[in-house]
Amino acid sequence: MKLPIKVTKIEWCGGACPYQIEGNTENGDYFYLRYRGGQLRAGAWPTHKEFWNRDWSKESAYNIIDVQCGEPLDGMISEEDHRPLLEGKIIFPDDFKLQYDDYSHNDPTDGLADQPTEDGEPPEL
Repeated sequence: MKLPIKVTKIEWCGGACPYQIEGNTENGDYFYLRYRGGQLRAGAWPTHKEFWNRDWSKESAYNIIDVQCGEPLDGMISEEDHRPLLEGKIIFPDDFKLQYDDYSHNDPTDGLADQPTEDGEPPEL
């Protein structure tokens, strides 16, 4: 894989322990980044299915970074600590920041349990 890869679309990002990003690269590959237990891993695979079938313990041409850079219980990513590790490897959209508390999650079920139906009962999920 030729580096750096350019992430053009962020589908989902956020969380802590783990912090994760899912998206697509400029050539349509599936992109995934995860920071959990002080381990920062990222890669780009031709398809979402190929990613979920991969074995991180084996070398892969699709791996971008796989580095222990924090404490064993760390899962909170930061722009200051982690962006330098990605320099020359991953280009994110200009307005994107690596912050666990600054994310968008487009889950269509978010908030459904909080919205009662017309009869006052919670909706069936």
